[in-house]
Amino acid sequence: MADTVGKTVLSPFSAADFGQAQMLVQVQKFYNQKATQKTAAIGHEYAAQINSIKRESDRWSDVREDMREARSVVSDTVGRAKSIQDSLENMIRAVNKCAQNTEGYTNPQMYAASFDAYLKSLDGIAARTSDSTNLLGIAKQEVRFPTGINGSEYTVRSAFLGSDYHIVDSEGKYWDLDRSAKILKRYDIYPDEPTSTVGNIATGLRLDSLAGDAITFTVAPDTATPQTYSGTLYRKGLPILDSWAYEGLATETGRAKALADLNSAKVAIDLEVRRYQLANITINYYEGIATETISGMREKTNQLTIEQATAIQKEQTALSQEYQVSTNAIVQALALQNQYAKMLSPLMSNQYAKSLIDILT
Repeated sequence: MADTVGKTVLSPFSAADFGQAQMLVQVQKFYNQKATQKTAAIGHEYAAQINSIKRESDRWSDVREDMREARSVVSDTVGRAKSIQDSLENMIRAVNKCAQNTEGYTNPQMYAASFDAYLKSLDGIAARTSDSTNLLGIAKQEVRFPTGINGSEYTVRSAFLGSDYHIVDSEGKYWDLDRSAKILKRYDIYPDEPTSTVGNIATGLRLDSLAGDAITFTVAPDTATPQTYSGTLYRKGLPILDSWAYEGLATETGRAKALADLNSAKVAIDLEVRRYQLANITINYYEGIATETISGMREKTNQLTIEQATAIQKEQTALSQEYQVSTNAIVQALALQNQYAKMLSPLMSNQYAKSLIDILT
């Protein structure tokens, strides 16, 4: 390197100075390219691992979202099923209170009305219509959710926990229950051809006999034109009838039948509540696994990111040191070359020597 002692920014810039500067620029460019390549290689290596983990984490996130949607349905189902349990308990209390004789006074009509109101509420809870899946309604439905990312699923099936029934009489006519209107209505062809024969379930029906599914009943028993029919009773859901089918709770026999049906229904609803609770526990279990897996993958991604930054920093430090050593060596070599040129210049007076010195410096 040319001697820089005594030079300023205004000093002449020789060809030798320019050549030496160019050499150092090329060296710096080489190391910059090398650093970029090394950084890219490290980035690609870690990006492949991080992206693979992220793809799997996204799959687990989708699975967990499906689990949460299923849990929302099942949790709602458990709550509604417990409300149905409460209605059954209230109906049992109504029957038991009706059997109590308080100072010679009983009011079976009041308790029968309360019984029917609880039954209507129970049926309404089960039949509730909404955008979400109804696991307690009369339509068969189910909720499925994945238990992992490999395609395995868990299925929760519905069970009708309302109470519905109809009668087909000896003439083949269909009697449909409408609790909203509080009637049992006869159809020539169901549901297109209703007749005018209707029994009010609170005041216009009388049970004459019920043995198994064989039923005999009278419509408008307290009028001048009562009509008696026999047929087959068909039940759906919980095995509970309206109070008219239990003799209006006015007799010991009627109340005993009501309590028997209510206790059977209570056993059924208790089993269903436990089944849905177990399903809820199962969903929570698998959701917990999904959450832990996602958390572990997030930690792994963070760790890889730190390792990547560390590896890049280590490589850059090594290249910086290598670059410094290389430039120092070049500078020292050029400086030594320049010193030799200065030492030899007094001894070389011919034109060839001057040309050689010019080349060297």
